Amino acid sequence: MRYPIRYIYVVFSLVILCGCYNDELNKVQIKDSNEKKQSNDVISVKEFEVNDAPFKQSKTPEEAVIHQVKYKLSNKKVVQAKKKNVLYSVTYGNQGVTAVKVPSCTVTDYFLFSTDPDNDRKEKRYWAINGVLDVTIGEMEKDSKGLALPFKEFVSGKFSIDDNDKKVIWAIANEKHVITIGKFPIPPLDHKLNGKPQLQFPLENFSPKDPKRDSILNMGKHYLFLGTKGNPILYYREGDSLIWISGNVSEKELKKLAASLPKVSSSSFPFSKE
Repeated sequence: MRYPIRYIYVVFSLVILCGCYNDELNKVQIKDSNEKKQSNDVISVKEFEVNDAPFKQSKTPEEAVIHQVKYKLSNKKVVQAKKKNVLYSVTYGNQGVTAVKVPSCTVTDYFLFSTDPDNDRKEKRYWAINGVLDVTIGEMEKDSKGLALPFKEFVSGKFSIDDNDKKVIWAIANEKHVITIGKFPIPPLDHKLNGKPQLQFPLENFSPKDPKRDSILNMGKHYLFLGTKGNPILYYREGDSLIWISGNVSEKELKKLAASLPKVSSSSFPFSKE
């Protein structure tokens, strides 16, 4: 079985973006943005393929990314990621986002995969890939556009997980670090506390759960806990959106970055300026 995925090619800040939806496509040819031939000593990802994997190898988003994806490199070698190549994974409700550094490449190539449980399968909690963002580190930009980033040069890109652009992921990366920023919708006001309407934390939670989370999400309050790879996960609510940030950076760096984010209603979000 192979999953129906449609990939759209867009160049955004020198990052190749692959937004994924519902048309049949099993192999994706990754095109060099400047379409120049690479020298023989440069090894990069030329295409990748998403295939079915046994249920026992797809019980988590991380397992799905490791066992369902193969990468064909420019030297014709075919590789798969291992646990050590998974930088981190964030799961919120039925949506997982996993960052992988592709092995055996001479250029730094990150892939971000979104996954969700495949409801068409009889096995419960079989995680299937439903979105891909390829972040290749090439020429980097220096203008952080108002963000307090923990590095001076970076590439950036984004992709939408759903057709309505309600679930959006941004990636900001350099040679050593990848930061992801997610914007997800949350339920409307449906609870009262001391006579005032409050927004309850959605029934869908993070996995692993934040052990210290409040039953009520206070507007603007930042919550922080650690993911399965020791990666800090910071989240907060603003209006009808839940914002979460994670990456292979320190808690201090993540807090500083979160404090520099503009209003979610800003047209330049997550950057403070265009």
